[in-house]
Amino acid sequence: MPIKTLLKSLMRRKFITVLLICQLAMTMGILHNSSILTLDVYNLLNQKKGMDASEFLVIEQLSLAQHLRDGSSHAEFTEQQDIEAIRHIDGVISVAAYNQIPLTHGSPNANIQLEDTPPEKDSRDLNYISYVEMHANGLTNLGIELLEGRQFTDSDEVTSNSHMKHSNMTDSIIVTESLAKRLSPDISILGQLTNRGRVIGVSQDIMYTARSQGRTKYYAYFIVKPTTDRYERKFYIVRSKPALIPEIEKKLRADRFKDSPERIIVRIASLQDIHENFFSRETGSVKMFITLCVLMLLVAIISSFAHAHFHVSKQIRLIGIRRALGAKKSDILKYVFIENILVSAIALLPGILCSYLINIQLSQFLTISKPNFDDFFAIYTVIVLSGFIATWLPAYRTAQIPPITATKTL
Repeated sequence: MPIKTLLKSLMRRKFITVLLICQLAMTMGILHNSSILTLDVYNLLNQKKGMDASEFLVIEQLSLAQHLRDGSSHAEFTEQQDIEAIRHIDGVISVAAYNQIPLTHGSPNANIQLEDTPPEKDSRDLNYISYVEMHANGLTNLGIELLEGRQFTDSDEVTSNSHMKHSNMTDSIIVTESLAKRLSPDISILGQLTNRGRVIGVSQDIMYTARSQGRTKYYAYFIVKPTTDRYERKFYIVRSKPALIPEIEKKLRADRFKDSPERIIVRIASLQDIHENFFSRETGSVKMFITLCVLMLLVAIISSFAHAHFHVSKQIRLIGIRRALGAKKSDILKYVFIENILVSAIALLPGILCSYLINIQLSQFLTISKPNFDDFFAIYTVIVLSGFIATWLPAYRTAQIPPITATKTL
């Protein structure tokens, strides 16, 4: 059937057709942005981490007593007792204490630059670099390999007392590969002095600021320093085989780590769960939008069904004439289906505009990528297929009407 004839047919019911087009356009916009948001969250959860999060269990402790965070021998003894107790649990490979954990928000942080950096050089991306204070075995415990230089030893530990004894002492630090390339892109950074210490090694990248963009999420430097020095909050990270993590967690909760007047155990959880919960806002938004998409798609199917059913019920006389003049059942089916495709095609441009406007509004509240309109046509295909499903029953019933029955109104 000529497109011109179909358009004339649609114009006879302008109001209903315009409503359906608006609904399809809104559905396309919501579906498209939901797919963008879902892909963004998937990429966030599956981006390169630099470590296998499923191998680690985190104990987060809040120290209430001053003597647990004053760097005293009693504080160090208490921490050592904790570590020894953890090491003796079956399945534990290693454990160390840290001032922060990876794969989250990257705090504490500080600026870092080479000693001879010109003052006018733009280094805004180096102002909030995660610094990780830990035991000498901290990198080994995390499974982080060195690409250059040497690992930490106990002699690299920085304390208030060590600086008082050696006023000219320079701290030793290890930086991640991405940070090393940013600080010294042309030559090796080994041995160079920064405002945070002398670089003794370059480690493989590990993600600390999970929401940062580009390579900055892998900017971090490490220093050997007691976590009892001044922090109220500290973390024990336990390494084991993924299958043993739940059992180790149960033993820690039962045997050692409980709340007391001196400290609160904020949480004991796998690093994998912590990383996923860190993006709970994003994953919650995805679930909400997927639910909304399902509802919008169902409403669009119902509307397309009602539109087709109402139309063919008003066209029985015309269809009967066509059947009497030799039109086949397949011709009637084509007529209904092509009309559905035409309505979806008219909704395409409004749908693109709607997707763009929804994306702008969502970007005010969520981190979401800009629309890629190459992917939009996949959404359009879903809408067309939904239209086929919706209009199949009215089209099939119409095609079954005998010419004699259809022409009784003549």
